[in-house]
Amino acid sequence: MQVEVIGLAEAAVRLRVPYQDAHRLLLTGRLRGEKRGGRWFVSTASLESLLRTSAGPNAPKVEQRASRVNAPKRRR
Repeated sequence: MQVEVIGLAEAAVRLRVPYQDAHRLLLTGRLRGEKRGGRWFVSTASLESLLRTSAGPNAPKVEQRASRVNAPKRRR
């Protein structure tokens, strides 16, 4: 059985988060993937599972991380 995969950049687009946040999800294990020839590839089943669990009312939102990253920096 062959597992369907997509590139990490495409996974970030589908998750509506910056590439760096999608990469962090890989490193923390919330998203499953593998590195091939220097590029990350993500299992579409893992991506769909993350999207489903992130849609629940009590689940932490994947998009909340992106809003903090894009927030304006505080002045000192």
